[in-house]
Amino acid sequence: MKRMMTMSARSTFGVAAVVAAVRSYLETTMESVAGVFSAILEEEVTPRQARCLLNAALALTTCLLCAALPLVLRFAAFAWLFSALRNCRRAGLGEA
Repeated sequence: MKRMMTMSARSTFGVAAVVAAVRSYLETTMESVAGVFSAILEEEVTPRQARCLLNAALALTTCLLCAALPLVLRFAAFAWLFSALRNCRRAGLGEA
């Protein structure tokens, strides 16, 4: 006899509700972070630009902490920083 596992509509609805709640929470958080960056930079910062700034800050921190690690890891961290800065530029940040 074959045993088959089926998912009920109720269980998938529960997962969808959790995903929607987490997404809503993250969007609200990013709007708050964008507000903080707007206050610091004294110009309007969108949530997408705030994500780019957070990514660049994390990449820079990683580069600084990887100073004593092997060359390959330092190169990877530097590539991440370069990519993060390029994404910030594409998002409209850093334009005079």
